[in-house]
Amino acid sequence: LRRSGNCGGGQQLPFLDRGIEGSTCRCTGCNQFTDIGTQSDSACCQPADIGFRHSERSRDDADSIATPEDDPVRHRGGTNQLRAAIAFAQSQGCNRTFTDVGRIRVQSRRVTGVELADGGHVDADVVVADVDGAHLLGELLPDARRARDLERAGRSMSGFLLCAGVRGRTEGVAHHNVWFSLDQRAEFVRTERGQLALDPTVTAVVSSVSDPGVAPPDCENWYLLVHTPPAVGIDRKMMTASVLNRLAERGFDLRHRIDFTRTLIPADFDVRYRAPGGSFHGSASGDARSALHRPANVGPVDGLYLVGGSTH
Repeated sequence: LRRSGNCGGGQQLPFLDRGIEGSTCRCTGCNQFTDIGTQSDSACCQPADIGFRHSERSRDDADSIATPEDDPVRHRGGTNQLRAAIAFAQSQGCNRTFTDVGRIRVQSRRVTGVELADGGHVDADVVVADVDGAHLLGELLPDARRARDLERAGRSMSGFLLCAGVRGRTEGVAHHNVWFSLDQRAEFVRTERGQLALDPTVTAVVSSVSDPGVAPPDCENWYLLVHTPPAVGIDRKMMTASVLNRLAERGFDLRHRIDFTRTLIPADFDVRYRAPGGSFHGSASGDARSALHRPANVGPVDGLYLVGGSTH
């Protein structure tokens, strides 16, 4: 970031300069944020073992709630700060954001840029692709053999995502929360069969717990996720009611405090992000062999680099 400081008149967004927050100091009377990579055994800051502790219920209780002992790594101010960074880039002349790419251009086994869906093109010596491997090898840079390898590995899990704006504060909720299924074996069996679990594990991220500025005053932002098989059909209203009812059964009843909801189902992830079946992490990686079918971070042609959840 500092090397690119001259770009755009030498301006730099403050949150980029501050870096990413890490865990909090665990000393009595000190609640200062420290960099997770530099936390030390100083008189003030003791080493923090970032992990999960269980709530008052037993560790063996499948209905327990797992919460992080320390604040998770996150963007200060939430992902809205990324939107601010994009707006800043646009104000400095970067006018290709959110532009559809139709194909990666290659000459003599080396990338030369990208072709845009609108008919234009951008020349480049290096292309970094943060897309699903199946989309990359099937459309952007067609490679039938590698695409078949990915297809044989199968697809990774997708999910049902429920975002809810909630009035008031919820006692006992943490930044990260997990309500495990009461029958995890049945959950696993149904998922492997391509079916929705009857009692699924529900994960919740409520970032306003540790960063109140990401929600209106006296409100919370709930991000609820249920993992599902890829390409499974989901009724949004029924699934929303099911998830909220299960939280109520666990003692966290949000149903009468919700101002609005937004949902994403596997079909949405498929269309929005060109991830076949809505898979979150590209091809399946349930064992060592399937993981090796994932595309490497260095692409099959010079100058192409792969990042993201579907990359090995």
